[in-house]
Parts: sequence; C-alpha cells; structure tokens
Amino acid sequence: MMKTRISITLSIVACSLLFFPVAKAGVYDELDQFVSAISETIRKERIVLISDNLRFTPEEAAAFWTVYEKYVEEMTAVKESRVKLVKDYLTDIKFQITDDTAQELTRRAFHIVGSRLKIRQKYYPLFAEATSASLATRFMQLDRMIDTAIDLRIAQAMPAYPTEMGVFLESSNDSPKEEGL
Repeated sequence: MMKTRISITLSIVACSLLFFPVAKAGVYDELDQFVSAISETIRKERIVLISDNLRFTPEEAAAFWTVYEKYVEEMTAVKESRVKLVKDYLTDIKFQITDDTAQELTRRAFHIVGSRLKIRQKYYPLFAEATSASLATRFMQLDRMIDTAIDLRIAQAMPAYPTEMGVFLESSNDSPKEEGL
C-alpha cells in the first residue's frame, strides 16, 4: 500500500514537473501558480501517506498533527527559499554564469539543505515526545523519502542537469543485457 501510494504521489509530481522547464521562458507568474498548485497536491498527499503508514491511535494522531502543523510552517519557509533559488538560477543561468553568481547560488543551496536538516533535528524529539521514538523515526524516514524523490525530479528538470548523470540514470533503468551486467 505504501509503495503504491508513494508511486502515485511521485507520478503526480513527475508529470507536473515535466512542465517545469517551460517556466524558464520568463513567465514567473505562471511558475508561481504552478508551484502553488503542486505544493497543495504534495501537501495533501503527504498527509494521506503519513496517515496510511503511521497508523496513529487517536491520542497519537492529535498530538502528532499539532506538532506537524508547526513543522510544516518552518519547512514552508525553506521551500519558499528554494523556489526563489530556482527562479534566480533560471534567471541568471544563461549557460554562462559568472563564478560569483555560481558561488552565491551554491551557497544558498547549501543553506537550504542545512535548514531542512536543522528543522528535522529540532522536530524529531518533539514528534518522539508527542507519539513515540519509533513513530517519529518512521515519520522522518517517510518525510525524507518524499523530499528526496521530489528533489530528484527537480534536479532532472533543471537545465544544467549533467548529461553524464542523465545517461547513468537512464541506463540504470534498463534491464541487464544477455551478455552480462
């Protein structure tokens, strides 16, 4: 059930992200609408995935969702920073960015990754206290799995996605040849 639900969610995200590169044409209002619609879909699917996979008691659910609302508020700020970074990247890239611009974009990307980790580290004990350590761990694993899959789709949609990595990912999906691996 979990794998099916995750596959459905990722399919929705993947299909939506197919249109992401079109946004780089400079129509950022459309990008904002797109991000808003996708964010809402992902938010709803996360809630369903969490509910389906963690199977809270009524008491655990009440405590968990109270903490989760605060967690989502903080993660939303990070998501907004990431959307801004992607917009800036698409604006500045022109396939010949300066070293200064490259360093700034990379510094911001590192900050976003660090911010996500700090928020997870802050909230893990709060989730564990609200429910149990095992449920908190399972939630963190599920949440990170979803984020990792979304990150991969975004990376694939970015114009500077390395050809070598693309070839590697495409070949990893192929079945082994008769001659050997």
